[in-house]
Parts: sequence; C-alpha cells; structure tokens
Amino acid sequence: MEGNELDSSRKRVARLLRLVFEGKLSAKEAREKWPDKGSTDNDLNYAFHILYYFEEDGYTRDRNEAYAKWQKGEIKNMISKLSQSEAS
Repeated sequence: MEGNELDSSRKRVARLLRLVFEGKLSAKEAREKWPDKGSTDNDLNYAFHILYYFEEDGYTRDRNEAYAKWQKGEIKNMISKLSQSEAS
C-alpha cells in the first residue's frame, strides 16, 4: 500500500473508532466498513482487534471502572495516533 493510501486508511479507521467510542456505530458495523483488512500496518491491525475486545468486553466494562477507563484510553490513543497518519 502506498503512502497516500495508507494515510487515507489510517484516517478512515480513526473515524470508525471515534464513531464506536461515541456510541454512534457498533464495533461490528465498524469492522464491516474496515478499509484494509489485509494491511501490514501494525496499528491498523491492532485497531481492528481493539474492536473485537471492545464488543466482547461490554460486560466487564460495566462492572469494572478501572478496566473501562483503560480500554477507552486505548481507543482514544489509537484514534489520536491514526489521525496523525504515522504508520508503524
């Protein structure tokens, strides 16, 4: 994937994560709209997996405030990193 395409994918993923974080899109819907499922970009792959855990861990987040804070922080950090388009 070329630089401009990668930047575009990273920004699209940041938008999807933001929508999930804000409760405007489900994790499943975000994964269905994922721009590059076969990416070699470690951040995009990590973000994709974050969505699985976010979806599966709702029960734990509801009962464990520290875990909820950590998980939401991971999503916010990934949104910020992907928005800056710095591939790793």
